[in-house]
Amino acid sequence: MDIARRPGETARAHRARIHYATSGAERSVNATARDLALHRRTAQRWSQRWDWVATARAYDASLAAAAVASATAAYLAELHAHRQQSLTVGAELLDIARDLLTRTRTAIETTPLQPRDLAYAVRAIMVGLDLRAQALGIAQLQQQLQHHTRQP
Repeated sequence: MDIARRPGETARAHRARIHYATSGAERSVNATARDLALHRRTAQRWSQRWDWVATARAYDASLAAAAVASATAAYLAELHAHRQQSLTVGAELLDIARDLLTRTRTAIETTPLQPRDLAYAVRAIMVGLDLRAQALGIAQLQQQLQHHTRQP
């Protein structure tokens, strides 16, 4: 937003322009005149001469851009945290699955296994790998690679 005092703009006119721009949804030339104890005609003349409406639009756009940037940064931080958590949980599940497989191998030699023992180990491996794949974005990467390989 152009908040600098413009050549030829008096300090009072500059203050009125900034007041108008930062008044939000309730902004009006009459409200600015009232708030700053200006004659209404003076405020109207300054508004036209110093383009208060353009200053207000620029101010509103800068607020919107800041809000979008803040929301984007927060969303990206959440995505990063979720990705890290998914990688951690996936790695932990794979460790558990490896341990189960090791114990299953040992148990095969000493005790009979139930089908559910192997099913638990297989399910833990699948879930762990799925979490890691999701966190790494493997599905999206595969789609992009397939798309690129189809193009001449």
